[in-house]
Amino acid sequence: MGRRLKEVIPNLLSGFRLAFSPIGAFCLYSGSWSCALVVLALAAVSDFLDGFLARRWGVESQLGVILDPAADKVALFSYLLALWAGPFDFKPSEVLVLSFLFKEAAVLFGIPFGARLGFVPRPSFWGKAATYALFTYFLVFVLSLRWSVFGVFLPWLEGISVFLLLLAGLGYWRRSLGLFLKYLKNHGREN
Repeated sequence: MGRRLKEVIPNLLSGFRLAFSPIGAFCLYSGSWSCALVVLALAAVSDFLDGFLARRWGVESQLGVILDPAADKVALFSYLLALWAGPFDFKPSEVLVLSFLFKEAAVLFGIPFGARLGFVPRPSFWGKAATYALFTYFLVFVLSLRWSVFGVFLPWLEGISVFLLLLAGLGYWRRSLGLFLKYLKNHGREN
């Protein structure tokens, strides 16, 4: 396989996730659980594959550094919103929603300062673990809509997701605040 194709495939996988996750979330919200499950499963697999292939082939790109986490955020936010707002008996707790927002706010806070300092954002171990935990929680949630036996796992998966989101959020806040302080220090020297 040519190098150019190897450079494109991981970004195509991220682009797929970015484009189709809102459609899958809409399917879930509107009661098309099979469609939602298929799109969510493909999103979870593409999340693993895009980074794995880029690292394995040594073709990590600037576009991929931006596209992969953006696709994750859109996928997770879309499904979380669909589950929270949808007509379901069981909904994600406010604690899960707030933990997700806590983590994402930390990431977003650091982006402008990191960009000005030339910092290339990288996901943390806890951030990726939280992402995979949420994908698993969403998959089991959708499965429980069809087969209620899966519902027994939801409180456990939600607790694990909250724990990992909080750990990741604390790490990202630490990183973002460090970038902010470094930016202030550098900006102070320029004036």
